[in-house]
Amino acid sequence: MPAPYSLDLRRKAVLACENGDGTQKEIAEQFGIGYRTLKAWLFLKKATDDVIPKVHAHRGPRSVIDEKGILFIKKLVDNKPDILISEIQELYLKKFKIEIWQSMVSKVFKKLNLRRKKKSEYATEQEREDVKKNERTSRGK
Repeated sequence: MPAPYSLDLRRKAVLACENGDGTQKEIAEQFGIGYRTLKAWLFLKKATDDVIPKVHAHRGPRSVIDEKGILFIKKLVDNKPDILISEIQELYLKKFKIEIWQSMVSKVFKKLNLRRKKKSEYATEQEREDVKKNERTSRGK
């Protein structure tokens, strides 16, 4: 969505209409704005007594994961760095009773500057007792 026109331009255009400096179409053309835009400003002026644009606090859909959820996910990752996203989803559902998707968790990771890369299968195998035992016996030879 483009940025709103300046307040100064809005007030000058509406004032020109109120003073009768020409038709609405002529004034819109003079100020380089659309006729419907000028009509909207006049309607806004009539309704609110000013032409201040509406404040849009948030654009796009609201995030399902709020600040509490972000802190919860951060705590999960801090406690278990190689936690799976599917595990985070399950724990989040249990705690907040809200189903979240992988993309939502990924966005939280990005916001927290966390990496998604986990231990490889090879690294996990290194921690098994039978592999450690084989490693000790092979070094002894």
